[in-house]
Amino acid sequence: MNNTNESSNLTSSISNSQRIKHKIIFLGDQYVGKTCIIERFMYDVFDEKSHPTVGVDFLAKSIKLDDKNIRLQLWDTAGQERFRSLIPSYLRDATCAIIVFDVTNKESFNNIERWLKDYRDNRGNDASCVLIGNKIDMKQIREISQQQAEEKGKMLNMLYFDISAKTGENVQNMFLTMAKSLIPIENNNILKREEINENQANIEQQQTAQQANQNSQQNQNVQQQKNIKLVEQKQQQNQQQNQRKGCC
Repeated sequence: MNNTNESSNLTSSISNSQRIKHKIIFLGDQYVGKTCIIERFMYDVFDEKSHPTVGVDFLAKSIKLDDKNIRLQLWDTAGQERFRSLIPSYLRDATCAIIVFDVTNKESFNNIERWLKDYRDNRGNDASCVLIGNKIDMKQIREISQQQAEEKGKMLNMLYFDISAKTGENVQNMFLTMAKSLIPIENNNILKREEINENQANIEQQQTAQQANQNSQQNQNVQQQKNIKLVEQKQQQNQQQNQRKGCC
């Protein structure tokens, strides 16, 4: 997959001012089909000769959902062991992880929790995750049933989807459902940002009030100094007048 390519919007007239951005990171073993899933969603194509991702690749697509303009930033990570050390730096600010396994490969299913641990170690136990079983078109050699996968997803508190990147079955539905599940997260983020802005405004108001009080106090001190000097000057003048009277 080529780095930094972007597709056209699913819907027209997306407003930049209203756009919500979600960073979605794909995790899973090599050859489970992460890149093919992303390409099916982005371009509605399937490449039989797709090569393994080297390091991390990035694509983005905009969708409109419930009158919200959502920008999905899709990060495709390498499944090879030699690239695992690169992945944590991309996890920390992710909104959601999509963990992919191959329904014809039991080992990839057994490694789900390993990938999930990597993600939640960096994002916390409440971080949003989606579980995907890919290659359901290969029914004759399927090793992991939908029921097994759904039970695993429920146990790990993850949404689960059976999909096929090859045929496109359930791919669009998975992305739309995942995006809907992130709306409460975005609403919570908005509330947090509003709270931060309100707190910042209160701090600035307090600082302004403190500065005004300091300025007022300084002005009072200056005026007091002037008054003291005037009194001293008046006293000095009176003394001089008295001295002159005494001399005559």
